[in-house]
Amino acid sequence: MVNRYMCGPIWKVEESEGNLFLHGGEDGRTWCINIQECYDAEDEQEIELGMDTYCIVSEPGQNCCYGGVIECEIGDQGLYLRLSGETASDLGLDEETYFDLNIPDEEMRTLRRGLKEVLSSGRQDSIPVMRI
Repeated sequence: MVNRYMCGPIWKVEESEGNLFLHGGEDGRTWCINIQECYDAEDEQEIELGMDTYCIVSEPGQNCCYGGVIECEIGDQGLYLRLSGETASDLGLDEETYFDLNIPDEEMRTLRRGLKEVLSSGRQDSIPVMRI
């Protein structure tokens, strides 16, 4: 069973210098997920630390992890993410999470393009299956 993210739909998508920001919330509670492009997948220290892939930060809480998206799909008005157990735990999300999308067409194009670019950065074995 796929769980809908309980803090409300995504209502704003932004890109900035290798970062994709997904903003959402409802009832006075807001949140943000920032997916950051990998900048140096060839650096030995980054490889040793497992930081040679994209980074995901969820707020509130500044929860952070590297890689861990197994599957990413944009469907009828929603974004589905299947995460590794460790990534889901680190971000405070379910392993299978569905975000309702309440964004204009231009931001939908930004979301599709941004997810492709950011989730494809870094080591090849961390690139998820994408249907976007």
